[in-house]
This record gives sequence, C-alpha cells and structure tokens, in this order.
Amino acid sequence: MGGLNRFTREIDPSKPVTPVTPKITSIVPPQDRNRTTFHRLPNRKRSGLEFLASTAASLPTARQLLAAAVVNGKIYAISGFNSFSNIVNTVEVYDPSSNSWSTATGVSTPRARLAAASVNGKVYAIGGASPTNILSTMEVYDPNSNSWSTAASLPTTQEDLAAADANGLIYAVGGDNAPIMNATEQYSPPVTIYTFIKN
Repeated sequence: MGGLNRFTREIDPSKPVTPVTPKITSIVPPQDRNRTTFHRLPNRKRSGLEFLASTAASLPTARQLLAAAVVNGKIYAISGFNSFSNIVNTVEVYDPSSNSWSTATGVSTPRARLAAASVNGKVYAIGGASPTNILSTMEVYDPNSNSWSTAASLPTTQEDLAAADANGLIYAVGGDNAPIMNATEQYSPPVTIYTFIKN
C-alpha cells in the first residue's frame, strides 16, 4: 500500500484487540541525513507553522563575533572581527523596510565578543575584547546625533557575555574572564550598576 511498512501479528480471539500504530522516527531519507535540508511532507496543507525563509540584503562588511541590537525597527550590527581576523569598530544599520544597509559612526573602542542591548531609543555596546585586552567599558549610541558616548563601565571585565533589556533596564549576563562567570549585572541608564551573583 503505497510503500508503507505493514505490521502483522496473530490475534487471540479471547483477548481484546489493541490497535498498533507504527511510529515514525524520521521523515528524512537515509541518503539525506547528512545534509541541511528541509523536507515537506506530501499532501500537507499550507499553514502558518511551515518553515518559510527569504533572503535579506547581505551585511556589507563580513564579520563574526559581533553584536546586534534593534532601535526604531532598525538593526544595528556592531564591531566584531572582519574577514582578516582584525577587530573593527564598524557599525552598519539594516532597514527592513527598504532591505538596505547604511553605515553609522563606529564605536570608539573596537571590540569583539561583546554584547549589545537597546533602551530608550539608544544602543549600548557592552564589554567584549579589544585588540589588546578584555573590556569592562560600555558605550552608548544615539541614532539622532549619530554619535557614541561613554556610559558607566561594568564592575568586571568580561567577554562572550549576553545582554538583554527589560523594563528600561539592561541585564549583562555571564561572560568569560577566566573563569567563566555566573554574574548578572543590572544597569539602569544612565546612573547605576547593581551586581547580583548566583552561588
């Protein structure tokens, strides 16, 4: 029947019959299991749950270990390593409405392995590593003036951290400062940093 596996068993008439349902463990053909490929099930109606992908304009400056944040519907790609393994201060801005990139003023201190967040219409570049050392410094970008200024530094130097904004506060989480850190640092722009450590 259409190539489906068939399951049979002998039935004892004195016992109730329990239906047997074959278990599907994979929908990817064996020859394709080492590929990054999406397979659509046959005879499946389209729905909002299907995987959809489209291609946006490419980042003008190829980079890795950068950070990104969103302000006013635009994405700010901040600093990182370029394709020559140099840390750059480049900041590029993606506008989804026009599917295009533009260049903003670069951060004052080139950094990679940093974190970024946005609060009150401004972008914060947090920690990371410069070409010479691990950083505790924080810079804040104002899109209205296209300029960076210095904000309060983190209590500790750290790279490879994460950051998020919630209720007007910025949270710097984890990071690496030999050893790996479990600190959560709360920043209230533009005044104070509080540090919480989970033991």
